[in-house]
Formats: sequence, structure tokens, C-alpha cells
Amino acid sequence: MSFANQASSLFKKKMQSKLALIKTVLSYGFNLLYMDSDVILLKDPFPYLQSITGYDLIAQKDETVCSGFMYIRSTTQSIALMTRAYEIVQQPGMRDQIAVITALKELSMPYLL
Repeated sequence: MSFANQASSLFKKKMQSKLALIKTVLSYGFNLLYMDSDVILLKDPFPYLQSITGYDLIAQKDETVCSGFMYIRSTTQSIALMTRAYEIVQQPGMRDQIAVITALKELSMPYLL
């Protein structure tokens, strides 16, 4: 894929695809660590992420949830979250991060930042 300006329709299509792909991976029963390409790991995050219980979503904190770094466990609730976020991101001008935040609020799903 090529570079896309955040205001472009190509970027919006990529963000829609991001949520669709996450939803698909979760529906196959796999837990998922999603990171934007500008995230750098200094050590293996899995021992820490897998030690946290009681949350289906662990995300980086921006002002609120940042969809650029998310560890998502494959559960009925997380699949519903990504399904709803995908529906929301279809709206004109909607960003993927806002779609995830909106879906979290609608579904009252507990998450950890």
C-alpha cells in the first residue's frame, strides 16, 4: 500500500480495512496485538499483557483510547466491539479511533489504558 494523507478517501479506506481485519482475526479465535508502524517495542509485551485479567481490550492512552496500540482478546464482547466500530467508521468523516471509542461507550465494555 502507498502513503495516504489522513484527510484522503484512501486513508479512510485503510482505516475501515484495519477494523475489518481486526474483527476477522478475533472471530477466528485469535487474540491480537495491533500496533501502528510508528510504535517501537523495547521488550516483549506479551508476558505483561497476558498477565492482566478482567479486560478484553488493553490500549495505549491518548486523551482516551488510542487505536494505534491495542491488545484485544478474542471474546464475544470484543468481536461485538469491533463489529460496531466497523459499522460506525462507515459514516462520512468518521475516524477509526473515534469509532472504537464510540463503540466502547455504546457497549459499556471494560477496558484498560
